[in-house]
Amino acid sequence: WLDVGCYLANAVSWATPGSSVASVTAQARMGSTGIDLAVEADLRLGSGVEAHLLAGIDDVERQQLTVTGEHGTLTLDGADAFTSWHADSRLVWSARTDHVEHFPPFDPYRLMVEAVGRRRNDDPGAWLPPLEESLQTARLMEAVSTRWAATGGSSP
Repeated sequence: WLDVGCYLANAVSWATPGSSVASVTAQARMGSTGIDLAVEADLRLGSGVEAHLLAGIDDVERQQLTVTGEHGTLTLDGADAFTSWHADSRLVWSARTDHVEHFPPFDPYRLMVEAVGRRRNDDPGAWLPPLEESLQTARLMEAVSTRWAATGGSSP
């Protein structure tokens, strides 16, 4: 979860600012070295939003995120949803009608390194997530880790 799930957790935090975790159901599969290979979690946030997260790098690379709230559903899906250097990614916003955004392949790690470099050089335009969003992501990751550890780290 701390490896393959962190991108999903950050996306949930971005989509639901200020929300706390009300309940969690989670499973993970760990490798022999202790690194998470797959995670699946269902979250209910204090705001009433529900999120389904699935990520894995074990047998097949897969990533999926669905966030559902009173205004509709946001879906990121496909093997490359968060590591999109292989193929296009898409974001689907479903409310009264579907709105689909397509994004060309890119290297997200390169973008992160470049953003850190710009921030270090005091570039005022360098993007940095707000502190509260980072703290919310850490709390969400802790809630999921605690839940799947309590269930014995069962497989998704």
